[in-house]
Amino acid sequence: MGLVGGTMIPTVLRLYWWRFNGSGFALGTLLGLAAALLQRVLSPQMPEWQQILYMVGAGLVASVVATYVRPPTERPVLEHFYRTTKPFGLWGPLKKALPPEEAAAMSREHKYDLISLPFALFWQISLLMLPLLLIVRQYKASAVTATILGASLAGLYVFWYRKLPQ
Repeated sequence: MGLVGGTMIPTVLRLYWWRFNGSGFALGTLLGLAAALLQRVLSPQMPEWQQILYMVGAGLVASVVATYVRPPTERPVLEHFYRTTKPFGLWGPLKKALPPEEAAAMSREHKYDLISLPFALFWQISLLMLPLLLIVRQYKASAVTATILGASLAGLYVFWYRKLPQ
């Protein structure tokens, strides 16, 4: 849990913040992991909720400071990434540079992504749980999980897959 907490913020920021750069990712990850290791050595009995706050906070501070210490990524690289990946988040300066029809298409795609998010979460969890339940011979729970898996897959097909651009 500590290693995930230490790397979570840089991993998320790289997709949601246009100003984030490689230095912010590298130092945020490094210091987040170092904070996780230090916490285990110096205070192994720390409650879990404090551990996650400590490691997420260390990763966040290190990421933001390192991002502003180094220059931003070159504009052509950012524009290529934005047009290719179409991320959510704080990409305002790049979104304003898009032609109106491309910005509208991207907003429409983001809307369908948000609608399909609950279906994707249920699909992923049930995909993990179904084989585990079958292994431990929980057949009733397996049937319920398989139903959830099928319903979430149908939801993904209707709200996400069919709406993907050509």
